[in-house]
Amino acid sequence: NFIDNKFIASGTDEWIDLHDPATNHLLTRVPQSTDAELRAAVASAQAAFPQWKATSILKRQQILFDFTALIRKNWDRLAASITLEQGKTFQDAKGDVLRGLQVAETACGITTQMTGEVLPVAKDMETRSYREPLGVVAAICPFNFPAMIPLWSIPIATVTGNCLLLKPSERDPGAALILAELVKEAGFPEGVVNIIHGSRRAVNFILDEPAIKAVSFVGGTAAGEYIYARASANGKRCQANLGAKNHAVLMPDSNKNQALNAISGAAFGAAGQRCMALSTLVTVGDTKTWLPELVERARNLNVNGGFEQEADLGPVVSPESKVRIENLIVSAEEEGATILLDGRNFAPKDYPNGNFVGPTIITNVKPHMKCYQEEIFGPVLVCLESEGLDDAIALVNENEYGNGVAIFTNSGSTASYFQQNIEAGQVGINVPIPVPLPMFSFTGNKRSVAGGGVSTFYGKAGLNFYTQTKTVTSLWSSAAANESRASSRQLQFVANIDNASTFSHEATQPSVKTQIPGPVAMQMRNDLNDVFDTRSLNMLVDYTKSYGNYLADPDGNMLLDVFAQIASIAVGYNNPHLEQASKDPAMVRSLINRPALGNFPDAEYAEILRTGILKAAPPAAIMWKAQQDRGGPQVEFTAEEMSSSMQNKAPGAPNYSILSFHGGFHGRTFGSLSTTRSKPIHKLDIPAFDWPAAPFPKLRYPLHEFEAENAAEERRCLRETERLIQEFHNPVAAVIVEPIQSEGGDNHASPAFFQELRQMTMRNNVLLIVDEVQTGVGATGKFWAHEHWDLATPPDMVTFSKKAQAAGYYFREPLLRPNKPYRQFNTWMGDPARAILFRAIFEEITSKNLVAHTAEIGKYLFDRLEQLASQYPGEILNLRGKDRGTFIAFDSPRRDELVKQAKSMGINLGGCGERAIRLRPMLVFQKHHANILLEKLEDLIKH
Repeated sequence: NFIDNKFIASGTDEWIDLHDPATNHLLTRVPQSTDAELRAAVASAQAAFPQWKATSILKRQQILFDFTALIRKNWDRLAASITLEQGKTFQDAKGDVLRGLQVAETACGITTQMTGEVLPVAKDMETRSYREPLGVVAAICPFNFPAMIPLWSIPIATVTGNCLLLKPSERDPGAALILAELVKEAGFPEGVVNIIHGSRRAVNFILDEPAIKAVSFVGGTAAGEYIYARASANGKRCQANLGAKNHAVLMPDSNKNQALNAISGAAFGAAGQRCMALSTLVTVGDTKTWLPELVERARNLNVNGGFEQEADLGPVVSPESKVRIENLIVSAEEEGATILLDGRNFAPKDYPNGNFVGPTIITNVKPHMKCYQEEIFGPVLVCLESEGLDDAIALVNENEYGNGVAIFTNSGSTASYFQQNIEAGQVGINVPIPVPLPMFSFTGNKRSVAGGGVSTFYGKAGLNFYTQTKTVTSLWSSAAANESRASSRQLQFVANIDNASTFSHEATQPSVKTQIPGPVAMQMRNDLNDVFDTRSLNMLVDYTKSYGNYLADPDGNMLLDVFAQIASIAVGYNNPHLEQASKDPAMVRSLINRPALGNFPDAEYAEILRTGILKAAPPAAIMWKAQQDRGGPQVEFTAEEMSSSMQNKAPGAPNYSILSFHGGFHGRTFGSLSTTRSKPIHKLDIPAFDWPAAPFPKLRYPLHEFEAENAAEERRCLRETERLIQEFHNPVAAVIVEPIQSEGGDNHASPAFFQELRQMTMRNNVLLIVDEVQTGVGATGKFWAHEHWDLATPPDMVTFSKKAQAAGYYFREPLLRPNKPYRQFNTWMGDPARAILFRAIFEEITSKNLVAHTAEIGKYLFDRLEQLASQYPGEILNLRGKDRGTFIAFDSPRRDELVKQAKSMGINLGGCGERAIRLRPMLVFQKHHANILLEKLEDLIKH
């Protein structure tokens, strides 16, 4: 058995012998899966289904691409297994694999077939329909195509989001087990494809198990009608291809040589063991005189073991099949037919004990004869005579089967008349086996397909079989929208920022022309890699064409950016006010002269700080001082160093430590000394300290449903924090904390948590450093995120960087006075150019009221995301960031695919933690940008 992507030895005591049809040597034994194993396979599929259904169609498609590539790689291996167990020639076995592979490759184009429909049906109302998977489905496969028929099910069933239970034929399961191995290698999750073994008992289990929603079957008439009836009675969908009696009508105007060659191959190829084998020839007029030439062609076919290089056909599958076929030949002779070529008792020299039947041609057959009434399923061609085309059509139409039919003619009008009047699902014009390629469907009819031919195989019919349609009708009141737009508060924010005038070149919609990265970006990346390690780059940007909220790349793709603000400019790309600030003479002087030494500052520096960085200082009833640094990691480390030095005043004092929280992110970039130690990658190559790390609360959402649990979790973390402060082997100088832990997965804690943390640091005489490198400068609906906490006593230090486009920290007056000069700031006092840029950013934010705007647009975005989360509860989990501006995040079980595929739809999304998606739009993000994001996000989730 193959369950949960593992091959599991069966515990059965019932085994089925499997023989080589060419020699009848025992090859192996196939288990009859036990009831427990059957139930385990279904349970595995049931457990896998929710996650697999939630996996994006693009991810499922990619896995299927990999699966098809592996089939090609293992083509000969699959074919060899088929030849060994089923008996067909090696070349024929390769064709078996090919026809299944074609179905799999066509199924890779599922993304264009799964699109839904939408129609506005009334004012403010629309109806949309889309496809959803059924759940757990099953396939019962025949012996004659051990690879092709499983591949009629595996690709289409799984790529549409179902989980499949496959039962291969007990006579030749080897190819299916190789496919199972490839399923795992291709990346299908555990439980998506499971394989069980057995015969009637296993089939009855599939038909009766309530968890199985649909059954696919290919095989004989009696078994198929039984399966269809029992499955249908149990409320399951069922597609069942049954027996066949495929006719060829031979017209006198046909190309004789071409027709006879085609008939010979179609009748005797695969030893006649195929549901589309051409088993019946209707000679019209004088074409009956061509039969001796057909006999000679058949007589010259090489019947041999399947691995023999020149073999045209191999043995039939079993001794029982050989006996049944030969008995039907006997019955034809007894009923008055003529045996023109007799393949009974045939035995190749090297395979005397195999199940061989030679090509057999029977003429003078009448419709009442048993050899015509029954499907022979062997290398036997029965021949009937007809005076004209209409008689031939009537003969074919009177047969109860309708898989396929062929006509050989050089007359277009004859062919047209034939195809219009014949009753068969698949018609060949000078094509003996008219099985359509898989972009179409296998369309047998009459008794050949149970249920009247409604549920047939692969193509659109297969897609319909494995999916169900959901129709949603929505009403969005325009009156409510107008009321919302009329809100005075909303009007205020629209008036305060007019993107149309601020960013005259901003795009109106995302636009994706190439894959991302495209060819130009890839070449540029390769060039850059020659001088700089590019492995961690997200994407290359063309800043000459990036405006406002839109990011351009070198290939001309335009992405709505809701991520880069974690480290990028906060007020829009190529903001005109910032461009003007860049021409400030003081900035030019700073850039040219680059003052660096702490004891040689720029004479203008104090005024630059007072009018910018200090003006943006957190509100507090104390005098903040400011210190600039070179970047976020250096800011954090210097702040930590500063707080330590305030404790470590005398020579010989102990080494102090800084306490941080698990999931925090402080330092590390470009190999800077790091407090961060919560991920394995953080522990490689980067200098770090033996410093304590406390647990940060892991809250459950929605918050109002888990108030008690979340409060208990915060108390637990606070207790452990205080224990570490008091008991760590090196004294703790300061606690450093992010208002929202971005690296840890956008983790939030309540204001009460931070209020108690502040009290704790004060009673233990340690400093509190609030790391606002990511949360500062307005994104949370306050200029500084810690303003949401309403602290009675402000923090001792606040760091900033990234969106400020200048790095630094604020600190309380006592920290300015170390007991010796040069203990800090010896060779660096700051960058006036960066401070001027921060001043311009601060002016842009305050003049346009962007912080309040961000609070408002964040509320709009959060409310709409809540609606999406209720529509797709398995896709948007743990939505957080309510009342925190646009600092919003949620978890997704398929985060990585969503982030990747969002780029192909023109949205630059970002992830953090294990499965979080964080939104970090610009402060100039507008409602129409939010609507584009929400629409694209819903499309991603839905498909």
